[in-house]
Amino acid sequence: MSDLDKTDTKSAALKLDDKLFNLLNRLVPLVDNISDGVRAIALLGVIITAWLFVWAFFIQHFSLNASLILCGIVFLPSLVLLRYWWALEEVKDLPNIAENIVDDVTDEVKSTWKEVNEDKKKALSFIGQAKNIWEMKSLLGQLDDVFSQYLNIGLLINPFSLLLAIIALLAVLVLLLIAFGTILTSIF
Repeated sequence: MSDLDKTDTKSAALKLDDKLFNLLNRLVPLVDNISDGVRAIALLGVIITAWLFVWAFFIQHFSLNASLILCGIVFLPSLVLLRYWWALEEVKDLPNIAENIVDDVTDEVKSTWKEVNEDKKKALSFIGQAKNIWEMKSLLGQLDDVFSQYLNIGLLINPFSLLLAIIALLAVLVLLLIAFGTILTSIF
């Protein structure tokens, strides 16, 4: 492979990395805004749940069990929205994780390439094997970070999960109307 081909390959890889990081960095503010909105609606749902408990237990004198069951059912949409908020918060850190992984892989490839060029072979010793195990542990730790990101992205792009989030959002808005109605009936 000639030096010109190596340079073209490196520049193409760098352009692809720059485009990927540019795209991820442009998506972060959008994800942040959506995350803030989902958090606000989920917290509104928590406040509505607390109000409905107070209304059911103290004002309407329902039993404690009935009030807790009612609040448990009313809290489910907020719980779904809080899970989406958590997933969005995790996705916001994706550019940093991707950059760290690219840096680690680049360093590893450079060191391996250097060893191959120098024709050095690692001795099969206890210390060498321990170092390999330690490197494997760090790679698995990075894999855990990446895998959790993919799980969160999977939750966000799954059509069934998106439908569930929309239903939860509508449920919180309906609960807002119900809570407003309970306030009006308590006053009048």
